[in-house]
Amino acid sequence: NGRYESKSGYKALECIAATNSHQTNALPPLERQLWRDLWKTKAPPKLRHFLWRVLSGALAVKQQLSYRGIQTDPVCPLCRQEQESICHMLFHCPMAKEVWNRSSFPLPLAGFSRSSVFLNIHYLFSCSKKNDLDPKLRLAFPWVLWYIWKNRNLFCFENRRIDPAITIDK
Repeated sequence: NGRYESKSGYKALECIAATNSHQTNALPPLERQLWRDLWKTKAPPKLRHFLWRVLSGALAVKQQLSYRGIQTDPVCPLCRQEQESICHMLFHCPMAKEVWNRSSFPLPLAGFSRSSVFLNIHYLFSCSKKNDLDPKLRLAFPWVLWYIWKNRNLFCFENRRIDPAITIDK
């Protein structure tokens, strides 16, 4: 129509970038499926957003803060045994392990990956698709992750420890 709008300018820049780009930015099939599963999961929007933050590395754990140049003690505040990464905090911290053990959710035979949040979340999504699991249990894993995160924050900011049994009751 001959009128400039920021939206049309942005679209023009996207077209130019796509034309000039000789590389394909396609995600590997496993990763593409993981993102698809994330947005289709039957959970409230706040939990889908939380899962997006987990997979995007956007949780403010010590390791991520340090990557962003914030000086902080990298050790997990709950267990004081390892660096606090997203993987450690959600799957390997003794507090998180106890929550997972009490959850009745089927755990990986070899244990959760120590280095890949993607593999761990992929495992949880694949279990959530198994029809032989109780539907309530299949849909529980986003809540388990959420409450592990909330418990970590309660400890960090209010110095309150929540018993894993109470976490599972929630």
